[in-house]
Amino acid sequence: GKHEHRRLKRFYALTNKNLQFTDQVAKHIRRERAVNTHTASELSSHAHRTQKARHLLTRKRDGPLGGANERVPETIPTGSPRDHHQISSEQRNHVDIVGFVQEHQDDPAVQDFALDLRRHLVQRLRNNDNKTGGDYDEEYEPTSHDLSALRIRHDRTYIHKQMRLNYTSYDM
Repeated sequence: GKHEHRRLKRFYALTNKNLQFTDQVAKHIRRERAVNTHTASELSSHAHRTQKARHLLTRKRDGPLGGANERVPETIPTGSPRDHHQISSEQRNHVDIVGFVQEHQDDPAVQDFALDLRRHLVQRLRNNDNKTGGDYDEEYEPTSHDLSALRIRHDRTYIHKQMRLNYTSYDM
């Protein structure tokens, strides 16, 4: 009685209050019933799918990026909302750059990967050193001396599970 009346009033608030509000309330009731009613077979199949998915996520990957252990949580410390981005500083999951390039030498996307990575890093480092009003010098081409001076520690890059981006959107 009383609880059902409150429930209907709650659903009425979700309608557009026109003449067909009864159809809209009925649709909300059907949706709620569909969400709240699960047969035993649905629950057991869901449990099986969940267990299978958990197994796939927690096993050590043998993919191109090595063995990132999915069981180990990676946390990002709370930072300032003014920072453009935040990435964890953990170094547990790494990829050997030379090994990655050799393993994927037939892939056109990996062609000149190490050289392009070095060029990109030198350009970024140079632009951070020469902060001239935030201008990014796209014309700058690193010399062979610049590229050879760049040292990538242990020739590794790191895999991270989380990254936090802060941005403002004005399209509402």
